[in-house]
Amino acid sequence: SGLSWIRLSTPVKFGNTANDPVSLVIGLAGHDENEHIGVMSAVAAALSNPVKTRELAQAKNAKEIRAILKS
Repeated sequence: SGLSWIRLSTPVKFGNTANDPVSLVIGLAGHDENEHIGVMSAVAAALSNPVKTRELAQAKNAKEIRAILKS
């Protein structure tokens, strides 16, 4: 699976008051129709955890992001 983690320097409003402004964009790619499910599950779990969300926001590189998602 491939994962793109893009932190926007200027948050964007998409018109959804519950989620705006958006400062993180995530792209996900898999080799087959099911491969992405594990990665998506790890991302969703991390983003629903305030401590991990803070750690991810402060991560400086892919290695740190990967470690946070795997923990």
